[in-house]
Amino acid sequence: MYYLLDGSRGHSSKRLKRLAMDWTDYGDYGVEYDELLGLSEARLIDYNCKDALVTVELREKFLHVMQSAWGESMINGYNNVVKPAQLLLFWATVNGMKVDVAYGIQLLKDLQGKIKVIGDKVKVITGRDLNLGSPKQMLTYLNEQGVNITSTGVEILEQYAGKNVIVDMLLEHRQLSKLCNTYVKPTLETHLKEGNIIHGKFDLTGTVTGRIASSDPNMQNIPVRIGPMIEMMFISRFEDGYIVKADYSQMELRVAAIYSNDKRMIEFFKTGKDIHNMVATDIYGVPESEMLSGSQRAKDARRIAKGFNFGVIYGRSAYSIAQELNIDVSDAEGKKNEYFRLFSQLKGWLVKTEEQAVLDGYVRNMFGRVRYIPGLRSNVDKIKSKALREAVNTPIQGAASDIALLGALRTYQEIQKRGLKTKFVNFVHDAMLFDVPSNELEEVVSIIKEKAVQLPLFVKTDVPLAIDTAWGKTWGDCK
Repeated sequence: MYYLLDGSRGHSSKRLKRLAMDWTDYGDYGVEYDELLGLSEARLIDYNCKDALVTVELREKFLHVMQSAWGESMINGYNNVVKPAQLLLFWATVNGMKVDVAYGIQLLKDLQGKIKVIGDKVKVITGRDLNLGSPKQMLTYLNEQGVNITSTGVEILEQYAGKNVIVDMLLEHRQLSKLCNTYVKPTLETHLKEGNIIHGKFDLTGTVTGRIASSDPNMQNIPVRIGPMIEMMFISRFEDGYIVKADYSQMELRVAAIYSNDKRMIEFFKTGKDIHNMVATDIYGVPESEMLSGSQRAKDARRIAKGFNFGVIYGRSAYSIAQELNIDVSDAEGKKNEYFRLFSQLKGWLVKTEEQAVLDGYVRNMFGRVRYIPGLRSNVDKIKSKALREAVNTPIQGAASDIALLGALRTYQEIQKRGLKTKFVNFVHDAMLFDVPSNELEEVVSIIKEKAVQLPLFVKTDVPLAIDTAWGKTWGDCK
C-alpha cells in the first residue's frame, strides 16, 4: 500500500519496522534476527503482537491517505492491480520452474573451462600472472599499457572494446564469470528444492518505476547475449511438456499511445502492422513493400525507427539516440523533429507530463501509482535532465507492467477455472511463462490469446493489445 503512495524510496525503507517508526507511535521495536532466539517467551509474544497491531494500524492510515489525498483512482489501483498482482506472483513462487540439472552441470563445466582458457591466454600475452577478477590489479596493468581509465567498470571498458585485446578478454571474462557465479552455480548449489524445482522470489515493490523485481535468481536482468544459455536450463515438469512464453508486443509504445491518445499511433496499432516499419516508411521514405522485403536498406531504416520509437518515450535526447544508433547528431535531430511531426499528440503529452511533474514534484501512472522525483527541481542541468527522463518513462513502464500482470492473472485464473494442470511459473518484463502438459498446449495458447489482450474495464482507449506466443522444450527454445 505504501508503495503506491511513494514508489521513489528504496525497498528497505518500506519494511514494517521503518514504517512503524515513521507512521505510528510504536517507535523502533525491532530486534536483530540473530537476537530473536534469545528472547523470552513474553518478549516474543510482545514482539509478534506489535507486528500484527502495526500492520492493522498502517493499513487503516494508508487507506485514509489514499482516499483523502489521491481519491478513488489510487484505491482502484490498490484493489484492482496491487492485490491481484500479489496473488499472481505468489503462484509463480509456489509453482517454481524445473531445472535441467544435467544441462546445468555441463554448462558450468563449459563456462569454467572458457574462463580458464581466457586467463591462460592473458598470461601468455602479458607474460604476467594477472588476476582478471581483481579490478585494482587490472586497472594498474591497463594504465601501465597506456589505457587511461580511472576504473574497470563495464561501461568504461566498452569504450576500448575492439581496440585493446586485453580489454576484450577482460570483458568476456567478466561476462562468463557473471553467468557462472550469478546464475548457474547458485541455481545448482543453493536454490534447488524437491524435484529440482527452483522457487524464485518476486517483488512488486522492488523498483521505482513499478516493474517487477526478482531474486534467487534474478530473471529480470539476464544479459541479452548470454540469456539463451541460462534459459535453456529451465524445462517442463511434465513428461513431454512445454514451456510456453507469451510476450506482449511493443507494450510501452501502446501505453504511450493510451496516455497521449495520439491518433496516428493508434491508427498504426489498429492496422496490426509493425509500427517500426511504419515509422521507417514515413520518416525515411522506404516503401512499405520494401520494408517487408528484408533488404539491407529496410533493416537499417527499421533499426533507426525502432531507436526513435523507444528513445523518445525514454525521454532521450537526439545526441543520446545518435550515439546509440551510430548516426550524426544533426541527422538525429532532424529525424526527431520529423518523428514529432508524425506523432504531434505524443509530443504534446510528453511536454505536458514534464511540465506537470516539475510543478508537482512527482508523477502518477494510470493506476494511481505515485513516484516523487526530487531532481525535478534541481538547478543542476544533468540532474534535472535525468529527472525529466524519469518523469516521462516512469508512468509508461509502471502501467506497462501493471497491464501485463493483470493479463497474466486473468489468463491463469481461466486456466485454473478450467481445472487444467498448467502452471504459471515466471514473469519477466512484459512476458509471462507457463509450464504446460502437451495435451493442454493448444487450449492454453488459445486462452492466452483471448484473455491476455483484454484491458481493464477502467482503461478507456481504442489502443489494442497484441501478444506473441512461442513454446519449446526449454525456456530458451521459446523464440
